[in-house]
Amino acid sequence: IDNHIKPHLGDKPITQLTTADVQKMYNTLRESGRIREDAEKGKTLSNSMVRSVHMLLHEAMDSAVREGLLPCNPTKGATIPKKEYKEKYIVRFNDRIIPLQTSVIAFIYSEEKNNYLTTFDGEKYIIDSSLDVISEELNPDKFFRISRSCIVNTNAIQSIIKQAGGRLLIKSNPPASFEMTVSRSRVDDFLDWLER
Repeated sequence: IDNHIKPHLGDKPITQLTTADVQKMYNTLRESGRIREDAEKGKTLSNSMVRSVHMLLHEAMDSAVREGLLPCNPTKGATIPKKEYKEKYIVRFNDRIIPLQTSVIAFIYSEEKNNYLTTFDGEKYIIDSSLDVISEELNPDKFFRISRSCIVNTNAIQSIIKQAGGRLLIKSNPPASFEMTVSRSRVDDFLDWLER
């Protein structure tokens, strides 16, 4: 609050805040909101940090609306930066450390308390992160979590077979060593995702 919100909006009474004021603050934060200049990034603030500031301010303004202090939330209608998704994972294979672009990932799955990443080349690596964390880090336009134990890249899907009970079986390229099944609760969202 002290570093990112007060310097931009602190002099203005809450009742006079407008969406334009909030938008101007977001733009300024994105361009020059970093407190300590970074050698690589200069004064620019990351999209995720601006999004965090937005979430904090949005919640505070929602509270003010509920308390009757404001007629409407001035953060509504402001454009926040898009979420940045992970572009690379670091995996270990024996004594090697290998950087893998997310574009080469065909699918990620859990098996016997380990998480595995499979590339389009058919290479398989253990990955340390949980599927919950990974599913938040990957671009949802490219990846979909089809079940608790599997995330698939849209480009890895070769065909889909309807099964009894409303489930869907995915045939992937490269082929999976397990039954890649879309859970019943995710079938509708999965089919919508495929059509995008």
